[in-house]
Amino acid sequence: DESIAFDKALANVNARLDPSKGNIGVYRDELRALSAATGIALDELSQGAGQVLGSGFSGQGDSLRFLAESAKLAKANVIPLNDSVRLLDDTLDAYRITGDRAGEVSEKLTVGARLGEAQFTAYASAVAQVGTVAGPLKISLDEVAAVVSSITRAGVPATEAATGLRTVLLKMADPTDALTIKLRGLGVETGAEAIRAKGLVGVLQDVQGAIGDSPAKLAELFGSPRTA
Repeated sequence: DESIAFDKALANVNARLDPSKGNIGVYRDELRALSAATGIALDELSQGAGQVLGSGFSGQGDSLRFLAESAKLAKANVIPLNDSVRLLDDTLDAYRITGDRAGEVSEKLTVGARLGEAQFTAYASAVAQVGTVAGPLKISLDEVAAVVSSITRAGVPATEAATGLRTVLLKMADPTDALTIKLRGLGVETGAEAIRAKGLVGVLQDVQGAIGDSPAKLAELFGSPRTA
């Protein structure tokens, strides 16, 4: 029954828990309270707690707060808790955001998916995937979330939006000769400098103005997407 499943899942939490940083009795009580507040089953919350601890949230307070935010995200977007934990953690890692801002990031992802009229899991995955290349270019989560929302709202699947944005950003970080010439024409030397000066949206608008609907111009500026 549910009680047995809860005890088994809680044993996994206990195995991951550093005794110097937390008490399994506290986890048991907090998980029961969180289940009552969210309607998420105790065994699912316990599995989520183990997942959170395995993601590097070793402190009792930090891990329970992150789990609570993940549970809210799961309920708001009708997704499994394990997906919520993974997506939120991936996004924090990609944009180098600390765990104490999990609630803020959760809200940005929820609003962005709704504005983009996109399925939440696909949208959040896309934002996190772009973040792995956006972070080094100092592009914020806000910028990427807004651009992905705009693209998906236009009818492009989130996975395709992520692939396209990653290709552009990878080439901006390591531009072709043709793109370098184009950047110099804009008064900058590198893609990172262009993004700092004009923002992600401004750079994408410049790219669109340069290539129009020409695949040949796209290939000239950015090379083959498969090389990214």
